[in-house]
Amino acid sequence: MRKLMMIFGVLAVCMAMVGGAGATLIVDTGSSGQFYYYLGSSQWLAGQFTTTQAYNIGAMQGDIWTAWQQGEVDISICTDSSNAPGTPLFIKAFQSQAVGFEGWQGTTGIAGFLPAGTYWIAFTVPSSSSFEGGMGSNNTPPPSPLLSYAYNINQGPWYTIGPPSYLVEARIEGSAVPIPGAAVLLGSGLLGLAGLRRKFKA
Repeated sequence: MRKLMMIFGVLAVCMAMVGGAGATLIVDTGSSGQFYYYLGSSQWLAGQFTTTQAYNIGAMQGDIWTAWQQGEVDISICTDSSNAPGTPLFIKAFQSQAVGFEGWQGTTGIAGFLPAGTYWIAFTVPSSSSFEGGMGSNNTPPPSPLLSYAYNINQGPWYTIGPPSYLVEARIEGSAVPIPGAAVLLGSGLLGLAGLRRKFKA
């Protein structure tokens, strides 16, 4: 009986590890209350961040002002290419709030898997979208600024810029991906339980 209780204890720990933590904000700059920089099809904005572990990325949001026209905005997570946004790893689109809205808006649901590393969150507006708005602050940093910032004019190259230009204020939600060893432990526990059950039946 004691062995059986020990195995169930191991299984409980393993299941907790494999299940991983619930969704949490892995990036949260907070808001400066400003919407200083133009965001539209002719100018895109991005900010750099780092994760120390792997995550399944969920909701992605920006603190955005829908100023003149509402429409589609795309949010992507890009690789880091010489301290500028590189290849998009995944892109999700959302329809902005109505004209005059100021606040957090963005995508929902699972976006993709992101290993530990340095990345960029980019806010882009396709040429087919009429969206025109603003985000980011000048001289007044948000509570938790991103590592660096970049802008893109007319879908050309990205140009990196730093303080006092805080181009992007963002939130990224993610669920931590459990370590591979947890799955091994779970398998070992199940095998041990199966062996013990065979012993009791013999």
